[in-house]
Order: sequence, then structure tokens, then C-alpha cells
Amino acid sequence: MSIKKIMKPKVKVSIVVLTFCRPDELRRNISEILCLNYENLEVIVVDNASDIPASSIISDPRVKVIRCDENAGVAGRNVGILESEGEIVVTLDDDVFGFNDDSLVRLISYFEKDSSISAINFKVIDDLDEEQINWIHHRKIEVYGDKTFDTYEISEGAVAFRREHLMKTSLYPDYFFISHEGPDLAIQIIKNDGRVIYLPDVVVRHAHAAGGRVNWRRYYYDTRNQIWLAVRHYPVSMAARKLVVGLGALFVYSVRDHYFKYFVKAIFDALKNIGRPCRERNSLKDLAFERYKEIESNNPGVFYMIKKRFFLKGIRI
Repeated sequence: MSIKKIMKPKVKVSIVVLTFCRPDELRRNISEILCLNYENLEVIVVDNASDIPASSIISDPRVKVIRCDENAGVAGRNVGILESEGEIVVTLDDDVFGFNDDSLVRLISYFEKDSSISAINFKVIDDLDEEQINWIHHRKIEVYGDKTFDTYEISEGAVAFRREHLMKTSLYPDYFFISHEGPDLAIQIIKNDGRVIYLPDVVVRHAHAAGGRVNWRRYYYDTRNQIWLAVRHYPVSMAARKLVVGLGALFVYSVRDHYFKYFVKAIFDALKNIGRPCRERNSLKDLAFERYKEIESNNPGVFYMIKKRFFLKGIRI
């Protein structure tokens, strides 16, 4: 499918950018998006209560800016998704760049030729050295980094959705704030007979902007939300297995990196506020469980992960 053919499309595409305190990155991001030749395009920026309002940075009438009253975390993505009208919804972080006409052509082509696909994760490379980064999928990156496959992960700031399938879910759990909202939504999609895939043909660049990030957040939110994810979706035996491995690893990371108090606080807060995840519990079963297990069967072994996480230089949580 040629780019020229796709520039006058019937399919409406919405691009939703979530931003928080990164004015320079947001300018670059939106300037790139507005250079796209795709005609049936909607651009929405959700401002998670940045110090410098996004509306003061973006004045182009082609961009709709929505400002949240407070930093809502992942709920900000939900705001943008619900506001969008596109049959395909692309969500990007403000420091993710390089989404171009070729990316749109490939995405539309994949969605059109396979109606079972609900979400497509992009390949992410470093904005400076172009090494592949942000690998969230439970496969060996050196083997699968350039292969298409089914996954139970969603890279929230570099992904495209089929709106029809997405709206069958409850979107991202807003009370997670950040972390593990991607696999939560992926599991919801799988339960609704949809597929989530990784597609290396669509490549974006991540600049790793520091604005809005705090050092302790991964140790706290990864721990707390991992427990809530297990309660919401996993059968008891699977939940026990995943939590032993996942929380065990986070315990080691938190001690190693001097954030143990946040690990402890996360456990306490997860249990203290376990009510809502329990009320929303809908564990994987039947065909959805079998499909999840099939994807999981490709996960690397324990020794591979120990080597990767604890002995390779530069690897951190």
C-alpha cells in the first residue's frame, strides 16, 4: 500500500499525546505530528496539570488541548481516548518522536488485513544512539526485537488501538496512576477475544526526558500495582507464582538501589486499598486463559532473566 494512496483515507486516525512538564519535548512532538500528510487526522493533547500549560505552548487550531485539574497519571490517557473519534487511536508520550507517514501506512494496513488485531505496539529506539530500548515484552530481545508476535503487554506511550475493540474494555485502571496499566489493558483485550501484537515495522524514538519523573516511583508503583494486577486478573495459582517472582525481584532491586522503604510502603498500601481490585476481579479463564498461557510459553527462563537483570552492565529496574 503506497503512501500516496493512503493520504486520502476513509479511516479516521486520532493521535493522543499525554504530557506533563515537558514543554520542549511537547513542541517537538506536535511539530512532527502536524507535518504528517494524512488528511483524516485528529490530534489531541492531554495536559496532566503541567506547570507550564500545554495551551500556552500549542496554538495551532488543528490540535485540541485538554487540561486535567491535577496530574491524573494513566487516567489522562483515558481522557484523551474517550475524547477521540478515530477508528484507530494512537497514543504517544510527549518525549516519543518519529511517528511518520510510513508508520500510519503500516498501521492501517495491519488493522485492515487482520480484524482480530486490537492493539499494535511499536518498536522503540533511543533518540540519540538508536539502540532498541523500552523492551517490555517477555521475550528475548536479541531474538524477537525485529519479529512480529502476540504479547500481553502494551507500551502505553507508543501504541495504536482499534477503537471498536478498545471501547469494549474499561480502559486503563485510573487508580494505578502509573505502572502495570499496560498489561492490565492487554489482558482486558484478550478477555474480549482481541489480540495485542508487537510490530517492529513501526519505529519511534524515545528521548527519555527527565521532566516529571522521580527516582523512587518505579520501586513503589511497580510493587503496589503488580499486586493489584494479580488480584484483578490472575487465577490464584498464577497470581501466587507471578507475585513470588515479581515481588522477589523488586525486593532485591529496592535493597540494591536503596529504595527499600518504598517497597515496604507499596506492599502496605496495596493491601490497605485492596478493596477495589477485589471488587473488580475477573480472572482469566477458558479461551482467554489458554491464549495467555500460549503467549507466556515464549517467556525466557529464570536463569536468563537473572543474568540480564543482575549481571549485565547498565540494567536497572
